[in-house]
Amino acid sequence: MRIPVLPILAIITAQAYGVDAQALRGITATTTTQTAEPASMCGSKIPQPASLPPTSLGPVVYQIAPCFGRGSKGDPELYLADIQLKPSQPSLDRWVRYDGSTEKTILEDFQRLWRNHALVSLSVEIQDYRFSNGVIGKLVTYMMAEREP
Repeated sequence: MRIPVLPILAIITAQAYGVDAQALRGITATTTTQTAEPASMCGSKIPQPASLPPTSLGPVVYQIAPCFGRGSKGDPELYLADIQLKPSQPSLDRWVRYDGSTEKTILEDFQRLWRNHALVSLSVEIQDYRFSNGVIGKLVTYMMAEREP
């Protein structure tokens, strides 16, 4: 099922076109709805949550993940230090709302990752994950490819 392009930040894409091209080249927005179970990020299945978010909360940040292109030797911990977006913690019944401030944080994370690392490409993909109670959880994936030395 395709959803029309929404005025929210859903995919941010930048390509580096030279050694000194550490600047944002373009932004596009699309959304994807996860309809088939189980959902996955970076090739790993998303586990069922320990608890469900309240139905009154609205969309939540369910999972975040840095993913690397083939042959990349990226250390996820190094990149996670530059990602300020925090996921929900269902086992502690802590839910992070997905709203305008979340989108601002994602954009700032994108800019920080691009500025602080030798990347040839960087994108942020956001998928919808529908919990069994109908609440939408956002799966935020930071897709990266490092520049070869």
